[in-house]
Amino acid sequence: MTVMCSRIDVITIRYYAKELNLKVSEYLRGLGLKRQVDRKVKFLPKEVLQLIGTLNHLAAKLNQIAHKRNLGEELNAFERAELQVLAVHLRELAKTIEAAFK
Repeated sequence: MTVMCSRIDVITIRYYAKELNLKVSEYLRGLGLKRQVDRKVKFLPKEVLQLIGTLNHLAAKLNQIAHKRNLGEELNAFERAELQVLAVHLRELAKTIEAAFK
């Protein structure tokens, strides 16, 4: 069995095995069979998921407008207004992100 570890992980595992006077394989086998390994569950806060959703929505809208302009088509009044609304949303998002990091 092969186990992939970073250099720091290897050093840490060897240290703990040595502390218990065990070979690395014995130490890892004991952890695996006794199921005592802490598992870190990663999750994103609700606000971050909402921000990602909003950014994806804005990106899709901007992509549609860019595609139309790349074809040489002009934007109608509704699309220009929508573009202005998107710009306001982007400024608001920038302020939200900035406030979150203060």
